[in-house]
Amino acid sequence: MPFPSLRVTVSSSCGQVSRSTQVHEASFPLGSFAPLLPFQVERAVKAYADYLEDGAGAIDFRGRDFRLDAVMSPFVPSKPTTDLKIFNQQSVRGGGFMTGNAITNTQVSTYIRPSSMTEANGQHFAAGELRAFDLAGLFARNSREPGRDDLIYVLKAPENRDRMLIAYKVFHTTKARIDTPAERKIHGWVLTDNIGNLVEEIVPERFHRPIASVMDEATAAFTHAIVGEPRPLVWIRNGELISIDPEIERTYLAMPRASADGAPPISAATGRGVRPASPTPFGDPS
Repeated sequence: MPFPSLRVTVSSSCGQVSRSTQVHEASFPLGSFAPLLPFQVERAVKAYADYLEDGAGAIDFRGRDFRLDAVMSPFVPSKPTTDLKIFNQQSVRGGGFMTGNAITNTQVSTYIRPSSMTEANGQHFAAGELRAFDLAGLFARNSREPGRDDLIYVLKAPENRDRMLIAYKVFHTTKARIDTPAERKIHGWVLTDNIGNLVEEIVPERFHRPIASVMDEATAAFTHAIVGEPRPLVWIRNGELISIDPEIERTYLAMPRASADGAPPISAATGRGVRPASPTPFGDPS
């Protein structure tokens, strides 16, 4: 059953791009063409209002790219539904699948800086030193974790040496027994670029169905996988509005506003005292 969600893709003032997904857990199945839900409309209207206020809102859009899409996610990342029950239980207690830097009951993940990056926090480092520091936090000490060498091989590939990446280790912890201590059972590794596009998935025991199920959900969560096509709600390129969903614009225009002389709020739907909406077309920006 797919779940309604919002996907946000935004560039910072220095040009770096990030992506996040906010999933809403619906109590009923929804199709790809379901109407917008209140949380989607509210977030999109707020972003549109911030844009019209010329950066006076929560986000300064000047010179930035910003895209807010209504999408359908295959599952709720905070509540895995894999075929491995012990993994699901431990993952839920730790908050489920998370993107970016995280240490939970079932994952360790970190940004992997390019080998060519030599500056951090005002200090200079040798080439490759920052990347080695990032990897040291990902791998367990004195342990030959399954799939680790494969991940290192991918990271050393020429096309990946100078990319900002995110590496994920997925596992659960076995129960301690009288003669056996608790240990991490590694299920696999996922490598994405800095906005979640898949670079590599490593699953040493892909033939084992429960483990394959765990890694399928993990990869979907880490790559912001969606079901069907996105519905663009707000699209801004280099600070200029490219597209606004008609429903979002109508909702914005219908919001009550105070008049210039401080009189009680009036409905913007009447056209009085309302800043004209952008004349840009409503076409699909994809």
